[in-house]
Amino acid sequence: MTDYIIRFGHLCTRFFHIMPKIGNKYNFFMIIVGFIALFIWLGVQSKYTKEAHKNGTIE
Repeated sequence: MTDYIIRFGHLCTRFFHIMPKIGNKYNFFMIIVGFIALFIWLGVQSKYTKEAHKNGTIE
C-alpha cells in the first residue's frame, strides 16, 4: 500500500514540474471551451423555446 502512495507522490511531483511550462495556456483554453459550450447551449435553448411557443406548452 505504501508503494502506491509513494508512486502517487512522485506523479504529483512530476505534474507540478510540468505546470509552469504550461502556464496560463490551459486557463485560456478552458475559457474558450466554456464560451463555446455557452453559445451552443444558448442556441439549443432558443430552439426549444421556439418549439414550445409553437406547441403552446410554454407558460
